[in-house]
Amino acid sequence: MVAGPAVEAERVVVQCARQTGGGSALFVDGTAAGTGGGTDAPGIVCLSGFGAYAEGFDGDLYEVVAYDRALTDAEVAGVSLGLKTKYGI
Repeated sequence: MVAGPAVEAERVVVQCARQTGGGSALFVDGTAAGTGGGTDAPGIVCLSGFGAYAEGFDGDLYEVVAYDRALTDAEVAGVSLGLKTKYGI
C-alpha cells in the first residue's frame, strides 16, 4: 500500500503505481508522490476495494496501461506526459 496526496474532486490526473520486490512507488502527473514497502508477489493490479482500505472508486478511468516490468522514473515521466497530451490534461 502506497499513500499519496489527496486528489481533488473533478481534477483529472495521470496516476502510476510501480511495484517490485524491493518497494512500491506512486507517481501523480509524472512526479514521485509516495513510496511504500515491497512485496514478494508483484503483479497484482487492484484498482479499488482491496485490503484494509477497501474503498470504492467513484470516477472515470480513461485508460489503463500495464507493463511486464517496472518502468524507470524517466519512463514513467514519459508515459505520463504522453497520456496527459493524449487526453488534454
